[in-house]
Amino acid sequence: MLVTALSAWICRIVAAASQLFVLKILSHLFGLESYGEILLISSFSVWFALSDLGVGLAIQNQCSMARAAGESLLDLIQRGLRVKRALSLLMVPTAGLISLLIGCFFVGEVEKPGVFLTALAINNITWALSGVESISGKILYAQGRGGWIGVFGSIGSLMVLLFMHLYVSVIQLFGLDVSILVVIVIMSAPGLAAAFVATCLVRGRFGVQVEWLAAIDFPDFVYFLGQGKELFLFVILGMMATNLDVFVVAKMFGLKQLAPYKITASLFALAYNICSSLYMAFWPKSSEEIQKKNFKKLRLLVLALILGSILFLAAFSFVLIMVRGVVSEYLLGGEAGITVLLVGVFAVYYSFRIFADVYGVALASAGGAKKMN
Repeated sequence: MLVTALSAWICRIVAAASQLFVLKILSHLFGLESYGEILLISSFSVWFALSDLGVGLAIQNQCSMARAAGESLLDLIQRGLRVKRALSLLMVPTAGLISLLIGCFFVGEVEKPGVFLTALAINNITWALSGVESISGKILYAQGRGGWIGVFGSIGSLMVLLFMHLYVSVIQLFGLDVSILVVIVIMSAPGLAAAFVATCLVRGRFGVQVEWLAAIDFPDFVYFLGQGKELFLFVILGMMATNLDVFVVAKMFGLKQLAPYKITASLFALAYNICSSLYMAFWPKSSEEIQKKNFKKLRLLVLALILGSILFLAAFSFVLIMVRGVVSEYLLGGEAGITVLLVGVFAVYYSFRIFADVYGVALASAGGAKKMN
């Protein structure tokens, strides 16, 4: 568990650093208002990344329990990949339709509604496919190889930074206008590519072949959706408030005020992601302890995760308050700043989220939402 978590920590730090550099590039390239459009569009990504509907978590739990029982995983993984294919076919048109519906709510806030709606659809469809492909990553987590997911994600983030630098160079060399559509493609495509690599790794390791044109096994589809519905409920509850604040700020205060708010949120997301990487590594371990009915050890692990995470978050908040002026000047050029109030609000919010998410992982890893004995 610790090896997977350590690998995830390093990879998340690399990914977060790359994202901050990209943030700096875009805020200077577009200005705060146009950059606010990009932030608004990308804020929908986290929702569409949930498009596996809990199937990935259900498969991860069953793989962990089968591994603890010494059973073969080949048939289970093959069935899971067939369901993944069915979800991909379902989510592409669904994401496109939802993008048009939610985009209409914000068209009054942007200068070019057509470009905004197109960019929103591209972003959401891409992240919906990435969410479905993340099923393969959860299979790797169940096998104790979740560190690969962090590696792929870090490579994807570095590719975004590289392509963004190339795009800026092309603009300056040929005198082209900046395009939100190009930026959205650059920001979303590497994540999907990384998810496909994870799928290829699972297929290569287990020798699984799934034909796209083969008939969809509807009973398997219904079975995994049923297994994952309670797990998906925990994810939805944990993500319910995620980025809703961004939408409120954009609608009530305008896109220009979105950048400093989002930067503060991104910095705290970095701190929380370092903690959550340990939670994901804890998930299969929790499943195994529950399978063995070792609840005393499980409770100690939960308590240690909660206390350690909150202490880390407090230290991070203190450091951010001390250096907030330097960070604001570097990322936004002094146009806006990170405030002590914002730091305090996010510190309190993530403290509650740590408690809820750790306990939720322990419950959900049992394969259902039942209270621990």
